[in-house]
Amino acid sequence: KQYQLVEAGYRQGLKTRKDYLRFRTQVSRSEIDLLNMAETVNRSREELKKLIGVPLASGENPDFLVDDSRPQAMDPSNVQLESHREFRIASLQEEFDKIQEAQTRRRLWPEINLSAGASWGASDYLGKNNKISDRDTATWNAILSLKYNFLDWGTRSREAQIASERARISGNSRNERLIALRQELRQLSTDFHQLQQNYRLGEELLALENRNFELMSAEYRNGKADYLDYITSL
Repeated sequence: KQYQLVEAGYRQGLKTRKDYLRFRTQVSRSEIDLLNMAETVNRSREELKKLIGVPLASGENPDFLVDDSRPQAMDPSNVQLESHREFRIASLQEEFDKIQEAQTRRRLWPEINLSAGASWGASDYLGKNNKISDRDTATWNAILSLKYNFLDWGTRSREAQIASERARISGNSRNERLIALRQELRQLSTDFHQLQQNYRLGEELLALENRNFELMSAEYRNGKADYLDYITSL
């Protein structure tokens, strides 16, 4: 709008070439910024496709529409860490480490195995007019075994100790990731809360500026305001 007004004044001899070139360079820089923003939007769209996992062979091209509704209020102090995917993954990893450690420690104790079996059969009953029940036999057996390795010279004890240390190290790493995740979520929530406030204030400022510009435009058309005040208000 500014450039069109200055250009028209320059064509009519009312504006200097210096003013015309100054506004023309501003328009050129704005056009470059517009191209850069368009490329940024394209890169962001591809990044969103990667985040939501769009298959390569599907040929899907989702359209990300802008939500023009007012953002909902959010409390920065109310961050639900337990509902995050990383927290659930950490919980499953903790259960896995506990089971693995328990299995390693179980090898320190003797192993008791009990096996049992039973069989029933009959023989030499064909062609002798004998019933199967006359020559049938039933057998059973039970075996109880105790296995204990007492010549390992502490190998299994060291394996159990190593498994316990690994579980502790893994737990510390998980805690560090969860602490960093909680801090990141709180920071994102704080930033979003600030953006909400800026959005509300921006709406109020936009309404005020629109009213001010309408008044300035009316005064400029009535000859009560000069051109510089009109451009500044715009």
